[in-house]
Order: sequence, then structure tokens, then C-alpha cells
Amino acid sequence: MSNINLSEISNLIKEQIRSYKEEIHTENIGKVVEVGDGIAIIYGLEHAMQGELLIFPNDVYGMVQNLENDTVGAILLGESSLIKEGDIVVEVGPGLGTLTGALLERGAFVYAVELDKKLFAHLSKLFAGEKNVNLLNADALEKPFGNLPESERNFKIAANLPYAISTPWMDFAVQRAPQRMSLMLQKEAASRFSAKGKSADFCPISILVNSAYDVDNVYKVSASCFYPRPNVDSALLSLKIKENPFFFKKQTKGCIRRIF
Repeated sequence: MSNINLSEISNLIKEQIRSYKEEIHTENIGKVVEVGDGIAIIYGLEHAMQGELLIFPNDVYGMVQNLENDTVGAILLGESSLIKEGDIVVEVGPGLGTLTGALLERGAFVYAVELDKKLFAHLSKLFAGEKNVNLLNADALEKPFGNLPESERNFKIAANLPYAISTPWMDFAVQRAPQRMSLMLQKEAASRFSAKGKSADFCPISILVNSAYDVDNVYKVSASCFYPRPNVDSALLSLKIKENPFFFKKQTKGCIRRIF
């Protein structure tokens, strides 16, 4: 892994994106040939990295999964058209910065928090001189929204969350009330966050999330989509704030946890 140039990989993927966008009307190259059950099948992008988040020409962004016969599948994360010029987006775990770049191209201002020092160095170099991105090398539990100002209330979140921090991070996130959240999670965490009453997964965090958010979509993501392959499956969870959200006070949340 030490011989891999992260910048070159990221630039290669971006060049391929540009290429297949330009050839979207040809018979095969770069064409979205099938969309269903949260999967888009795309020809001509066989060298994309598994797990990369990319913008696709059918106006969605998603996570790459390499398939057979020189095709690339994308687990759809959400409509990129939901990101408008001037939007503020908190990105937790930006990794190589591909999604970060796509958000910036759409005119968003991105506050990104990345724990890994090597990836943070890559991001700092990649976005050097970019005025609309604020990068922070920190733990997402200590800085769950990066350097987002405390006074800012109108923002969205895109996050890639490790299982160990997903529940305490979500507790922070719900209280801050972003307008939308698109989250990559271990499948069990996504099930708990979206669970309704009488479900075996129903728990205190289910109540906190469902009181404030509607679940737009849950996409299951196989462990084979990642390298190195984890021992668990993941899910992409899309949440939209309710028209009349309800937020529990700290004391009430403590009572809910004691009941369970």
C-alpha cells in the first residue's frame, strides 16, 4: 500500500468520470445501462476503486463496486441534485476526496473531518487553494461537524462512519438537526437507526432518530464492495428532517435509555 499514490488514483478516477460523461450517448462506453434496486450498471469505468464515492451521469452519487465484464456497479447514495449551489455540507470521513470534489463542483461549501493523517495530508494537497472547503484532522466524536460554526443550522451531512462511533455520533448529529444525512454504516447500525416499534432492532437511538427524521432510503451494501473486505455488511442510509421534528432533552434521553 505504501507504493500507491493517492493523488494519482483520485485524478485517474476523475478523468474517467469526465470521459464517460462526454460519451454518455454512445452505445456502450460510459452509458448507464440499468438502474434498479439501488444499483446502476455502467460500462467503461473498469479501473475505479471499490468503495470510492463518485458522481454518476444519471444525477446520483454512489459507491463504486467493480463487477465482471468491464462493468462498474454503483450503490446509489442519493440524488446529487439535492446538493445545490451555496449548500453547506459536513463530510465525515472524506477519504480520497472524490465526493468532496464533486460537492465543490456543485457549488457547495464543505466542512470535512478526517481522522487518518495520511489521508488528511492527501486532502490538504488536493484541495490546496480551494476556498470552499474547510479540512480538519480530528476524531469525529470530538469534532462531529468538523469546523462548522456553532451558529450554523442549515446544513447537510455525508458520512462514512465506523461501527464503534456510529451511535454516539448520531446522538450528536440529531441534536444539531441537519436538513439531510446520507450515511455509510455497518448494516446493524443502519437497522437500529431506522427501526420502528415492535422491530427487534428498536432501541433508544431508534426513538431519537425517528422522532426527528424520515427515512428516505436504506441500501444494503455487500462486504465485497470494500477492500480490504470487512467481516460485516454495510448499508447506505438516507435521512430527511421531518416537517415538525421533535428533539428530546438530555434528561429525557437518559430516561429512555434506562427503560431499555
